[in-house]
Amino acid sequence: MWWPNSILLWLFLIWINTNKRTLAQTLNPIFDCNFEKVCSFTQDQAPLDDFDWIYGNGPTEAPFTGPDADNTFQNATGTYLYIRSNSTLRGTVARIHILPSQIVTQGWARLEFFYHMADRDGPDRLGTLSVDGCGYPLWSVTGNQGNLWLKAAMTFKCEQDMPELVFEAIRGGRDSDIAIDDIIIYDVIGDPFFTTEGTTSTLSTNLGESENDGPVLTTSMLVIVVVFSAIGFILLLCLVSAVFKKVVMDKL
Repeated sequence: MWWPNSILLWLFLIWINTNKRTLAQTLNPIFDCNFEKVCSFTQDQAPLDDFDWIYGNGPTEAPFTGPDADNTFQNATGTYLYIRSNSTLRGTVARIHILPSQIVTQGWARLEFFYHMADRDGPDRLGTLSVDGCGYPLWSVTGNQGNLWLKAAMTFKCEQDMPELVFEAIRGGRDSDIAIDDIIIYDVIGDPFFTTEGTTSTLSTNLGESENDGPVLTTSMLVIVVVFSAIGFILLLCLVSAVFKKVVMDKL
């Protein structure tokens, strides 16, 4: 009696496994910048900030901070953006604005980028790097993060059509260069909290949600589960009814 539900469930699981990426999320890049060419961003001016981000290649001027190479090509000719440390200007702020020319179609966007924050001469004098998106604080980190490029990723709700982002760096003390590279903004279509299996990125959102590794059960998937279960139940009732009628007819 149980076989209709079992067959339908197995078929559903096989279908979900082969189509989970399509069901869960599609990412459409609407901004992609590795700083190897001119990117569409603007530097804030006083009184909103105190100094500008600058382009870098290879090691920065300070011997115990900053990356030795960019993240994109991992060599001395690749380009990144960074702020230069200055022990006499601790606490000063540099900000850039990014406004993609394309819109987000369902109100969700995803940001991915790499950052470098290293103080190799201790004690830790690094400042703070933070990101705001569509008027919300999305992500922030303070202090020495080690001498390597790290990836950050965040999915966020945006009430405006074009997701405006602000990267803000606050200077620390001596040996506190902060660098960024390979910024990508996606238009998220489908489930905003889906991530591919094996991802090493972290996620934060303005709604306080946390990202899951692997596919999650979306509303559409839940509806399909309910529909398949209902069909299986109806088929089971039909089978029971047919067997019952046959038994009654045999007795007559």
